[in-house]
Amino acid sequence: MRFSASLESDSFPGSHPLRVRSYSGRWNLFRPLARPEPTESRRACASKFALASPVVLRRDATHSSPSIQPLHQETLYGRLSLSALNPFSLLPPTAHPASVAMLRTMLTNSVPSGHTRRAYAKAFDDFLALAVRTGQPVSRQLLQQYRAEMVDAGLGGSTINVRLSGVRKLVKEAGESGLVDLSAAGRIVSVPNVPAQGVRLGQWLTVDQTRELLAVPDPSRLNGKRDYAILACLTQSALRREELAHLEMSHIQWREGRWVLSDIRGKRGRVRTVALPDGAKAAIDEWTRAAGVTSGPVFRRLTRSGGVLPGKGLGVWAIWDVVVTSAKAIGIEGFGPHDARRTCARLCRKQGGKLEQIQFLLGHESIETTALYTACEQEIATAVNDGLGF
Repeated sequence: MRFSASLESDSFPGSHPLRVRSYSGRWNLFRPLARPEPTESRRACASKFALASPVVLRRDATHSSPSIQPLHQETLYGRLSLSALNPFSLLPPTAHPASVAMLRTMLTNSVPSGHTRRAYAKAFDDFLALAVRTGQPVSRQLLQQYRAEMVDAGLGGSTINVRLSGVRKLVKEAGESGLVDLSAAGRIVSVPNVPAQGVRLGQWLTVDQTRELLAVPDPSRLNGKRDYAILACLTQSALRREELAHLEMSHIQWREGRWVLSDIRGKRGRVRTVALPDGAKAAIDEWTRAAGVTSGPVFRRLTRSGGVLPGKGLGVWAIWDVVVTSAKAIGIEGFGPHDARRTCARLCRKQGGKLEQIQFLLGHESIETTALYTACEQEIATAVNDGLGF
């Protein structure tokens, strides 16, 4: 099936519209096929098009046959600019805002997670700033320089590797979209990560500290009832703050003789069911009765006068603020919602919980990640194979 469109080369004085067709089964702005009248010109166009670089077709004022011109930032699409030294380079030093916006959107749309989108967008912005500052197009050398600067800045290995992954994802998507040569893209994405040295375990609380944390909200006030329920769910059901923000009344169900949070959608769309301890269920009931919440989001925004905003669920940063503020009240700095989740995992493990069951509770894809949360260490004094019974 052929698709056709008339293209106006507005950026070139004296140019005329041409009809361009795509034979690839879909319209492709970056790989048009021209069909000039003379046979010689058709062959010339085919040989130049074999470079697979973005082109724009124009008809010279003094010649009847069309010619192929490189697509620059001032041209019709405003998508990509080509380096004079490397025809497959992205983002030259004077990249057009439309080019930057298109590539940034392409990168963020390629991943489903909101966290990953934000991290990759940050990597894109920093990497673009380096390209503009150094005057270099995207290349393997530039990515290596980007990595070296992050190492010199003292960033952690995980942070560096996430940002490198963002740039690799950009180049990979550009290659699969036909914006860069696949062989050139392969050389760029082969830049390795920095080696990880150690693991940041974060913070966690003891049982006594957790009781102190839960005692911070004022139970006589409506916001205190809500904040207590938030802390109880985080420390007893190990929810992520995004999961807690999207928690609906319909998720609270009675299954197999106990209350559960059913069909919680976590990272990468994974769905799981989480056990809801009696203490957390009682805290939710106390809050929902006082706030009159019977359906929709469990945790709601409050007005300055203490009223409940109907239908307005609490945001993830509001949940973050509840946890951080409560932790500061008991003298613990830098304690966030994920630390409360880690606290739940640690306490479950200390009371004899199986690592596989904790993995289900946390919703981890890999049990190795769960082992990091619980800080599993080999116990020599009480080895697991001491009581086998034979």
